Parts: sequence; C-alpha cells; structure tokens
Amino acid sequence: MNPAEFLIKVTAVTDDNREAAVQRTVEWAERWRQEGAMFLEQWEALGGRAAASSDQMRIQRLFSSMEEPAEACAKEAPGENGAGPGGSGALVETKQPGEVVSHAVLVDQSAQTSEADRPETQNAEPTLLHRKLSSRAQYMLKGGAMSKACLEEMKTDRIGVLRETWLQIQRSTLLRGRDPFSTYVRLVTTVISALIPALMYYRLTWQSSDAWNKVSSSFYIILSESMACLFGASMAFNKERAVIQREYESGVTRMPLYFIGRITADSLLWMFFPFIYHLIVYWISDLGGDSVSKYFASLAITLLLIQVVLSYTYVVVALIKHPVASTVVLQIMQMILTLFSGFMVKLDELGKFWIWIVYLSPFKYALPCFTVTIFWNTEISSPSGSTVSGVDFLNDTFGFQHDKFWLYVGLLFVLGISGRLLGMVALSWKASRTKENQ
Repeated sequence: MNPAEFLIKVTAVTDDNREAAVQRTVEWAERWRQEGAMFLEQWEALGGRAAASSDQMRIQRLFSSMEEPAEACAKEAPGENGAGPGGSGALVETKQPGEVVSHAVLVDQSAQTSEADRPETQNAEPTLLHRKLSSRAQYMLKGGAMSKACLEEMKTDRIGVLRETWLQIQRSTLLRGRDPFSTYVRLVTTVISALIPALMYYRLTWQSSDAWNKVSSSFYIILSESMACLFGASMAFNKERAVIQREYESGVTRMPLYFIGRITADSLLWMFFPFIYHLIVYWISDLGGDSVSKYFASLAITLLLIQVVLSYTYVVVALIKHPVASTVVLQIMQMILTLFSGFMVKLDELGKFWIWIVYLSPFKYALPCFTVTIFWNTEISSPSGSTVSGVDFLNDTFGFQHDKFWLYVGLLFVLGISGRLLGMVALSWKASRTKENQ
C-alpha cells in the first residue's frame, strides 16, 4: 500500500462501527510500517515516481477501487499492468472480507518501458537517489528524529532562494485566485460601500461648508479601505498557518520566503479593490474637481497607507496564533491608530504618554498627504465673499502642513518596510518555537 492510498483510505473511513474502522486503520498503518520501506525503494528504482505523476489512469483506478467490493477488485488486479499470475508482479491483498483491495504491482522496468522512454532525471545517479530514499524512509517509518547528516542533506536538496521566493509568490497568487466567490463578494461589497459616501457627498463644491465635507470624505476613504484590508488579510493568513507550519517543520519551506511571497500576493490584490473604491467616490463626489492628476496622487497615498496597514496586520497575526484573539487585537489597534490621525483632534495638546502612539499611526501621515493633494491649487470661498487658499485652510483648521508632505510620504515607506521586516522575523521566530516545543 503506497502513502497516497493509505491516506485516502483513512480519510474515507465512514463506518458506523467505530471500533472496526479504527482497527482497520491500525492494520493499514502497521502493514505500511512493515512493507513501506521496501516498496518505496523498489518504486523509486523502477521509475514509479515519474509514472505516477504522468499516468492519470492509476489515480482513477485508485479512487474507483475505494467504491468497488473486494471481489471485483481481486478479479481485475491480475490483469492490471500486464502482471498476471505468471508475470513478474507482486499482489498485496487485504484479509478482511468486504474491505477494498490494495494492490501495488511492481513490474520489471525492462519489460514495460524502454531505456529511451525514461525521463532524463531517472538516469541521473540512480544509486545515490536510491540510497537517499532508503535512509529517509527508514527514519520516517521508525518515527524517530532524523540524523543531522540526513537533515543537512535534505537542506542541500532544496532549490535556491530566488527560485523559492518566486514560487511562493506564484503559489500565494494561485491560492487567491482559487476562491472566486470571496473575490466576487468583496467586489460587490466594495462597490456598495463606495456608492454610499459618494452619493452622500455628491458633487461637493469649493465653498467653505463643503471644504469640511471634503476632509471628512477623505478620512472616510482611507479608513474604510484600510479596515477592509486589515480583516481580509488576517483571515486569509490564519487559514494557511497550519499547512505552512508543517511544511516548515519538514524542511520544505523557508518561513521568511513564504512571508515574502504571501505579503507580495496580498499587496497586489489590495491594489485592485481600493482602485475601484477610489474611482467611484472621487468622481461622483467631485472630490478633487476635474483634475486627473489629483485622482492618481490621492490614490497613490491610499495604496501606500494600505501597504502599511497590511504590514501591521502580519505583525499581529504572526505573533498571535488564535484567529479570534488576533482579530480582537487588530480591531483595537485599528481604533487606536485611527484616533491619532489628526482629524478633529489636536495632536499637539495630547499628553506625553500618547506621543509614541501618534508617531506609529500611519493615519497621522496619510490623512494630511491625502487632503493636501486634494486642496492643492484651490481657492476656498466663504459666504462673505472672501477667499483663502486650500493649503492655508488645511493648515489653519486642521494643522495639516504642506511643507511636510514628502516627509510624511517617506515616513509611510519607513513604517511599511519596518513592519514587514518585523512581521517576517516574528513569523520565523514563532514557527521555530513551535517546532522546538513539539
């Protein structure tokens, strides 16, 4: 019985008699311990790995054997792969009545495949590959820890850093694309949530009364999009944690490279929905007039803020494993950081205890930059007929200074990069601690 067949049978056990089901599972596992190493060695030496990966009929027969009675499988087995009673094959059958038959026909390679049909990888150092498999199989079957020499050998078998990073990015992107339903739901939610403020702030003017609404709508835009990114990224990561932990413990995955691939795929994803959201709100509410340059400048600030929030999210999720606990912490963190954005709050009047939180809040830097791009080169008119420049209005009313625009943009980059480095270190440290404690 090969590993795939064993796993499929174990997961397919649906017997009303629980004790009988457990007994069959124990018998399958015991038989694999006794015969697994020899089967793996012969299977690898005879080119079974390449055949199993290319021959879809074997997989179909494997699944069909799960549904057929033992007698039917026993009749079909002698003629399979041309290994009948007189052929060079070995048939392994189960002993209990009513149980499906597990057959692994080990056929002489010279009788089935010519030397020219073999892949080139099968001819490259077959003896060395055979010994590697034998030693690793013995350690795994015994259930003990692998030797340091074997672990070092497995490390040398891994692919390069750049290649693995690219594969992790492709993998994370593919996993995102395999869930179209959630993507459609998020798209519909984005459109509806964008239409609400867009219609509420419909066709704003440059009057002093509407100038306040332009600032409040700017705050609403960056707040809603950052919250959507915060919770969306955290839930997606929590679903993969157990799988990635097992891959890391087996030496298949480097945790820092997984983090890079994962956050890169999320970064690309969270550029699409904010684009749709900002497109609707900006033009319907006439946030920046008819200026296309202001649209792209404010969109760039929004995307930069989302990347910083995404970095903060992965720091929290990497340190806190429990999904509910991490969600609660993220919600509290979002509320605290939003309060220190500077909107309707005089940050200079706060106590010294809150200063460090103020400087860690990305909203403190994003909101002034966003509003400055909107109010740049504009004139705000009052009911009395006097006018004031948009930049002076922001400075006098909210304390948003145009001179600090590029400083705040640079600080957003620093927060985003620092958060990602901290999240990568935290995830790697947490994974290594989990591995050591097992």
